[in-house]
Amino acid sequence: MKKKIFIGVLVAILATGLVSAVVYYHLGFRQSADVSPVAIITVYQNEALTDELKQGEMLNWGAVSSGTQTMPLWIKNTGGVNTLIGFNYRQDQFPGDWTLSWDYNGTALVPGEVRQVTLTLELPADIHAGHWEWDSDISAWEAPP
Repeated sequence: MKKKIFIGVLVAILATGLVSAVVYYHLGFRQSADVSPVAIITVYQNEALTDELKQGEMLNWGAVSSGTQTMPLWIKNTGGVNTLIGFNYRQDQFPGDWTLSWDYNGTALVPGEVRQVTLTLELPADIHAGHWEWDSDISAWEAPP
């Protein structure tokens, strides 16, 4: 008797599973889209605009010491729209007592305009010796009308 009940329950569970499997259907797919930038810039390390800073390239401060170090960069709006720019760096890769900033004033660059900006690296008096590297970027986006 217990064996018949067990078999009956097992058949009911299997039948329920088959009915559920037949009723449920899942279609998975991926999607993609291409977005072309409208705000495009190039960044140069010299005023003659011959030393372009390329994607992934190292911007090298060289040997530094305590105090203030500066590095000029020239940014050209090579896109077709008025452009705003932003500077970011990975603070978690950066010594906590160092500061890094730039002097961009937030005004839009018109198409074809070249704007000089200056990065400023400030190091404390009790700087620790070593080699430091950190990720940074300059981004561009269309200025609002």
